[in-house]
Amino acid sequence: MAALQILGTNPSMRRAWLERNAGHSFEAAAEAAFAPEDVRTNIENLVGAVHVPLGVAGPIRVNGEHARGSYYVPFATTEGTLVATYQAGMRAITEAGGANAYVLGDSLDITPCFVLTSAGEAIAFSQWLNDHLDELREVAAETTAHGRLAGLHAQVFGRRVFARFVFTTGDAMGMNMVNIAVDRICRFAIRAVGGERYYLRCNYSSDKKPAAINLFRPYGKEVAIDFTLPAGVVETYLGVSPREMLEFIATGRLGAMQAGALGMNAHFANGLAAIFIACGQDVAQVVNASIGFSDAELLGEDLYVFARLPNLVVGTVGGGTSLPTQSECLALLDCRGEGTARKFAEIVAATLVGGELAIAAALANGRFIEAHRQNRQRNQHPTA
Repeated sequence: MAALQILGTNPSMRRAWLERNAGHSFEAAAEAAFAPEDVRTNIENLVGAVHVPLGVAGPIRVNGEHARGSYYVPFATTEGTLVATYQAGMRAITEAGGANAYVLGDSLDITPCFVLTSAGEAIAFSQWLNDHLDELREVAAETTAHGRLAGLHAQVFGRRVFARFVFTTGDAMGMNMVNIAVDRICRFAIRAVGGERYYLRCNYSSDKKPAAINLFRPYGKEVAIDFTLPAGVVETYLGVSPREMLEFIATGRLGAMQAGALGMNAHFANGLAAIFIACGQDVAQVVNASIGFSDAELLGEDLYVFARLPNLVVGTVGGGTSLPTQSECLALLDCRGEGTARKFAEIVAATLVGGELAIAAALANGRFIEAHRQNRQRNQHPTA
């Protein structure tokens, strides 16, 4: 088969090329809300756009340090019952007065590996990095006006040094920013001290991979959520009693322990993927961001709910956030542009906990499978 030719920035020419060479035409995908020249930094070999159904749930009340108010949240998904599930949990939270939200940490790290000739040289190199942290900050600052090198943690493994550079990235998700800055630091360090070579990435940061490190260090925004649901709210809006909810949550906790799960939650990934697609986030970061904790306990007769999400890698500038539909979704949340990334993280975290409540209640009272059965019947009989 012929290789796909890169034909300027003209997606219609690529679609015609594919029709000739692959026998397939992209008719529906030809419709896009953006001009080809506007996405040159987002994608290669552009042929069009994939349209994902967009729904809205809410409002959810958030009593955060950065998000204070009621918000309608966009979800881009093809999974029936997902939006309805989050709607139920978000309403319960709002009826109870809202979710408290706190950003506990805000950083992104990358860990290059430096290769020396011996353990002794590796130890000396590690010490040099620590001794010259201020100088390395200046080197990083030459590449970005928004990122800042906040810290360094170097570990020696034989003749290799794994150096974890920790950055703040402002309102950008920041991955490209950090990659460029640390590459400049690596080149500077090798020139100054010597060494065989360096690898910019080596899996230590576990970006877009599930790993234990994601449990205990912030990667992106670390957000804590808590609130108390009065027993009457639980029964009226979730259809179970607080004790019935706790019985199911305890069972889920045991299941997660036996599975060796990283974190403890029911389905953070569901809401994350839908919100990330809608709002122009890096969807692969769902792997990291879904490693978090949600739990509950009784306070008298009421349900105290709490959660920690240590890996919300989100941004409100750069990347896909400026594309037309994604920008509209961020604007719905009043999270478009500078100064809004932490606000966005708090809204996302509170929304995810709403989804936890709703799915736990549905599994506790047996409605879970009925909702999916009804949705399948609608697919089989669309005019019913």
